[in-house]
Amino acid sequence: MRYQSSPIGPNVYLFANPLGNTSGSVSSCGASNFSGLRCSFGGSRDPEAAELDDAALIERAVRDVAVVLGATTAPTHTSVVRPPGGLPQYALGHRDRVRDAVAVARSQRIVLAGADYRGSDLNDLCADGATILAEVQAW
Repeated sequence: MRYQSSPIGPNVYLFANPLGNTSGSVSSCGASNFSGLRCSFGGSRDPEAAELDDAALIERAVRDVAVVLGATTAPTHTSVVRPPGGLPQYALGHRDRVRDAVAVARSQRIVLAGADYRGSDLNDLCADGATILAEVQAW
């Protein structure tokens, strides 16, 4: 993987049990009574967000979630992550290489899982888990 060179801002993670009156879970990998949201700020569209302190970012994230999802409960946990160097991006042709590698691995009953293959985001990893489970069950 390589990292994008454009400026990237921080990610704010908000967790609650439950998160206001929203239904279901976001980025929770199947946890039914727990909600987690990642709010990304900054980048080329909002570079000044990278200069905000953690408290200001959390306040902004909570406000945005309230507006977009109607959440009314304060999060039970928050954290701010500031990725150094940017977000991972796959090189051109990555999908084709993964498809070929998966075909070879599958012939040997080996599964390829994790952020190196089908996506570096938490939602991608959750979906990948379901894909891997289905592959193994098919054996």
